[in-house]
Amino acid sequence: LDTLLFNIIRRHVKIGKYLRVHRYAEIVLHPGCKCMIGNKVQIGRNSVVSISHKGILIIGNNCSIGSYNHIICHGRINIGDRTILAPNVQIYDHNHLFNGENGVSHKCYNVGTVTIGTDSWIGAGTIILNNVHIGDRCVIGAGSVVTKDLPDNCIAVGNPCKVIKNI
Repeated sequence: LDTLLFNIIRRHVKIGKYLRVHRYAEIVLHPGCKCMIGNKVQIGRNSVVSISHKGILIIGNNCSIGSYNHIICHGRINIGDRTILAPNVQIYDHNHLFNGENGVSHKCYNVGTVTIGTDSWIGAGTIILNNVHIGDRCVIGAGSVVTKDLPDNCIAVGNPCKVIKNI
């Protein structure tokens, strides 16, 4: 059974060389998920990376996932090469379904995609919500809430996050 389980995981999980997972980080891979982590990636202490059974997570080469980050993937999350996530960043590619008659659903989600381009820097405490594309070479200011797409080569801050400067 262990060999069978290992072969199933190996088929859906690809991890590059020199992955560094710091103390108390938690990586949850539900059966059927897909996960590709590039070379020289580090995941900070007390971070949680969770991929549901239909989720696809891709982390490029030379990425740094800061301490206390939450990356919760039900759809698809792509993080480009050489991207840095400062501490306490949260990335969600889904929202709970909600309606006025039944309230919030605990098991049904509106699932989307989050893409963060290459060579980007996501400031501490930033929250990135579903269906967002952050371009290449972007800087997102600390404490921002990203709800809409951001172009390449920009600095963006705030809640909601807005471009304040093109680089």
